[in-house]
Amino acid sequence: MSAGITALLNRCLSCDPPARPSSEELKLAIGKQLLFGKHRMLLTYAGTDHVVDGTKKQVKLSSGSDTVTISYNGLDFVVTNVSGHVRHNNKQVVVGYILRGSSVIVLGDPSSRGRTSITADISHPEVMN
Repeated sequence: MSAGITALLNRCLSCDPPARPSSEELKLAIGKQLLFGKHRMLLTYAGTDHVVDGTKKQVKLSSGSDTVTISYNGLDFVVTNVSGHVRHNNKQVVVGYILRGSSVIVLGDPSSRGRTSITADISHPEVMN
């Protein structure tokens, strides 16, 4: 069990009700812990599929001087390195950014026409048998 989930469960024992986590916070954290290492991200870039999951935990994609590295820590898909212009669903990407759901990552300056799009889809094993 991760240190984060242990701390969250310990907060449940607080004598101060506002210091206790919400049921939604508990549900999300415990759900993630139960599915540790079971998610999969499929990235399609330049006609090639790249998978990030519990066995291949990192991928680096680039176009010119624009680069993004995405790592899977067993709980989330996190941007661990970025250089140049990288956007995710039209938001600037920085190190530590967490990717969620189906989305589009764009490499390249938004003011230029030479941008590269990468589709990203994260599996949801919590809804599968």
